[in-house]
Amino acid sequence: MTITRADRARDAGRWTTAARLYRKALNRSPDNPPIWVQYGHALKEAGRCSEAEATYRTAISYDPDSADAHLQLGHVLKIQGKRSEAEVSYLIAAVLDHSSPEPIRELGGFGWSAAVLSELKQLAGVNPAGSCTPGEPSRASSATEGEIDRLCEVLSEAERKSRRLATAAAGMQSEIAALRGALSRTLHDDSALSAGTQE
Repeated sequence: MTITRADRARDAGRWTTAARLYRKALNRSPDNPPIWVQYGHALKEAGRCSEAEATYRTAISYDPDSADAHLQLGHVLKIQGKRSEAEVSYLIAAVLDHSSPEPIRELGGFGWSAAVLSELKQLAGVNPAGSCTPGEPSRASSATEGEIDRLCEVLSEAERKSRRLATAAAGMQSEIAALRGALSRTLHDDSALSAGTQE
C-alpha cells in the first residue's frame, strides 16, 4: 500500500512525498533493492543528490548485479561533478546489461572514443547495432582474463582523461587568477590616476 502511494506521488512529480513514502516502506522491509533505487530517484529529483548517491549505493549493496542501480548511481555522480566515479558506474552498468544503450551513450558523452565504445560493446556481448549477438551467450558474467584486461585498459583510458582534464582545469584556474590580479592592479592604478587628476 505504501509503495503504491509512493509510486503515485512519483508519477505526479511529488518527489518529497514520494521519498518519504519510499523511506517508510524501506523501514518496514529494507531488503528491497528496486525500492532503494526508486527512493534514490525521488531524492535525486528533489535535489538531494548526496542522499540519492548513498541510497543507490545501498541498493547496490543488496544487489551488486543491478545494472539499473549502477546506471542511476552514474547519473547522480555525474550531476555532482564526480566524473571518474560516474564513468566507472556507467562501465559496470554496460557490462551488467548489454541490452541497454544508455550507459554506452553516457560514456560517449564523456568523450570516450567510438573505437573504445565499440570494443566495450563486443566485450559485453553486444553487436554494433546494440542487440545481443545471436547465438552467443552473455559474456558479462564469464569474462575471460583477456577481456578483463581489456576492460581495465578501457577504465585506465577514462582515468587518464580525467587526469588530463583536471590538469587542464588547474591550469585554467591559474590563468584566471593571474588575469584577476592583473585586472585588479589595472583598476587600482586607474583609480589612483583618476584621484591624482582631480587634485
